[in-house]
Amino acid sequence: MPLKDPEKRKEYNRRWYLQNRERILEKQHQWRQEHPEEAQARAGACYHKHREARLEEMAVYRQEHRKEMSVHQKMYYAANGDAVRAKRRAYYAANKEIVLAQNKAYRKANLDAIHAHGKVYREANREVVRAGKKAYREANQDAVRATQKVWREANREKIDANIKRWRQQNPDKYTATLQRNRRRRRARLAGVPGEYTKDEWQDVLVRYDMACAICGRSLTVRSATADHFVPLRAGGPDSISNVQPLCRSCNSRKCDRVPTFEEQLAFIARRKALGLPAFLCAEVL
Repeated sequence: MPLKDPEKRKEYNRRWYLQNRERILEKQHQWRQEHPEEAQARAGACYHKHREARLEEMAVYRQEHRKEMSVHQKMYYAANGDAVRAKRRAYYAANKEIVLAQNKAYRKANLDAIHAHGKVYREANREVVRAGKKAYREANQDAVRATQKVWREANREKIDANIKRWRQQNPDKYTATLQRNRRRRRARLAGVPGEYTKDEWQDVLVRYDMACAICGRSLTVRSATADHFVPLRAGGPDSISNVQPLCRSCNSRKCDRVPTFEEQLAFIARRKALGLPAFLCAEVL
């Protein structure tokens, strides 16, 4: 006699299914093997019919089992990385427009979360990110230059405003950068070797007690100028062993004058006392 109560009938069907589960699954598998196209069509129709409910169930499940799914996905990817990448590439090639549209919609809806995640990742993997960017720039120099040129032309006012604001907020850094760029250009035009860092220049200033090497006037980071003891035009290198701090007046008066032998001996003695390297011009000896 059929059960009229829906709940009882449902419970009866569930128990019957559990008792005969292996046999049912075997018959279903056999039928799918014999009717693959019809099986696929039925599965697609069932999914589309219950799509919203399935997506909601999947979203709830992912929220409740996020850690377990993450571990499982990492293990699967580690064991099947090549197959997964090949499958993704094939899907992207066949559905490029759909994928790009989905990615764009996702970024627009989750912009803050994406930025926050990217910031956390960059801070935790700073060296990896830098190495990746460097490798990409070296492998795609023409494309990078073209992209940068287009961006600069489209954002000229923004760039000028940022530069002006940075100069106002960092006058000492701006002055140091300007002097360094001018010095590097002069050294390049003179064809002389050498280079020194900001830290080396700061060390020289400290060892000279922030005072001009000629007149002894007190200096600041902004007012100090880097003078090449042996001028670049005379073959002096653009290295820390040939640099001394001068005030603007003394640097202007000295200009490109080549030091005498006595001056070089005094320079060497002072640098030795300060614990700094000293360059000696071979032309004077």
